[in-house]
Amino acid sequence: MLRSRLFINNQRLNAAANNNPVIRRGEPDRDAVRLLQQALRDLQVATMRRSIGADGMFDGDFGGETFRALKRFQHDNSAGGATGNGTGIADRETLLLMDSLLVPLNIAPLTPTTAAAAAPPVETSATLARSTPRLPTGTQLRQQYGAFTAVGGKPCQRGITHQCAIRLTIALARCNIGFHLSPSRVGELYVHSPNSTLCGGGLEAHDASARRVFNYISGFWNFTAYSIHRSMSGRDIYARIRDTPAIIYFHRLSGGTNHIDFFDGARIMNDELNYAAPGEPRRGRPDATFQATRRAIHVLPLLR
Repeated sequence: MLRSRLFINNQRLNAAANNNPVIRRGEPDRDAVRLLQQALRDLQVATMRRSIGADGMFDGDFGGETFRALKRFQHDNSAGGATGNGTGIADRETLLLMDSLLVPLNIAPLTPTTAAAAAPPVETSATLARSTPRLPTGTQLRQQYGAFTAVGGKPCQRGITHQCAIRLTIALARCNIGFHLSPSRVGELYVHSPNSTLCGGGLEAHDASARRVFNYISGFWNFTAYSIHRSMSGRDIYARIRDTPAIIYFHRLSGGTNHIDFFDGARIMNDELNYAAPGEPRRGRPDATFQATRRAIHVLPLLR
């Protein structure tokens, strides 16, 4: 069934291409996973550097890096699940699509003698943009958000009122975790010139839409979604995640807007630092924005 030079001779991948069964996290067939990892690297989905051993060969471990890279491939190609964010599972749809992209490349499986030469020697801004950024810690984000108090929470001077997404993307870029915004995947992208003292230089691009930024980062980081309903209120969600730092996306506040922010375990930064720009939540009870959310709260827990 599979036709590419990379996949054609591997029985496990051909079985997965028939969903018999699919390949997922913890897959025991390391040879099949190695080929999958090579495909993700050669299709420029991710560098897969954490999965490359000292000999230059892929480790064959279907762990977090492979899962996130596969999920990104699915997200970018509208495959692997109805949500559009991907499943991180190598199923029929995903493998056939990947195989069709590999056929014209005519890439052979790596061997120990060719692997070292094929591995990129160093990370660059180009390869980092294709890899999965590391998660920041709560301490890192808290420090970066604190810097925005000097500009009243409005690092962008373009007259944008809702700057929650701008704060998050700039803070992530300053955390040295390999985070970049991709212009091809974000609609309204601003890149500040080096003479912009507020946003801090040309590498710190940002987007002004909380929804677009959430869709972008949820393509490689796994948020937990809590839907608002009679038996699960915003206050209940706050009580459940309290004391854990997190990036949180509030889907549909009472005023009709969305909001994305860093939560330090007690308050979101709009409340904690009291710099709400026009149109954003104002300082109030620690759980006020949670209670004002009408549809869902998406939570990405962070280490302290």
